[in-house]
Amino acid sequence: SGIPEEVKWALKKYLAYSNKAPYMINLKDLPSLLPMFKQFIDQLRPMIEKFNGPILGDPQSLDVLQTGLNSILILRNLSQDTESVQVLVKDKSIKDLILHVLQKFECIATADPSWQLFEGNASFFNELTHYILDLMEAISSYIAPAKKDDLYFKTLLSLLNYTKDRYMVISILRSLSRLLVRSK
Repeated sequence: SGIPEEVKWALKKYLAYSNKAPYMINLKDLPSLLPMFKQFIDQLRPMIEKFNGPILGDPQSLDVLQTGLNSILILRNLSQDTESVQVLVKDKSIKDLILHVLQKFECIATADPSWQLFEGNASFFNELTHYILDLMEAISSYIAPAKKDDLYFKTLLSLLNYTKDRYMVISILRSLSRLLVRSK
């Protein structure tokens, strides 16, 4: 319907089902779901660019941020299913988002002066980064083997040099090992 309260309710239900009963939701069997989630993710994307400054001045920004993060979390949960991850890996915009967030994380890790995270947005970006790393881990087997100049591989390798977060290190190592399967 597009009514904000109904959208929030529906996302909460999808989030609950994707977490507790993911077998009930399959992106392959329900082809209209991914475009719906991508609509909210696409609204989030410009906000990621603004994470280097304060963004939460108005409630509408917080709603866009929350619906985008919830949509990514739902996709992250659904990516644990083989059929759903095959749908995700074919979607160029999802793969572009994954690379984009990983590159923003690399900017932070390497202290790149062109883009740094505003301290007040750290918790949101941290949440986003964890979901994206999980998505990367899920799709990495399907985009292997990585070529010598593969941006996913290079970015993950760079992040491995900077992060001290054990969860991230493990997820990055899994992604890297999957990307290297059948590579030279």
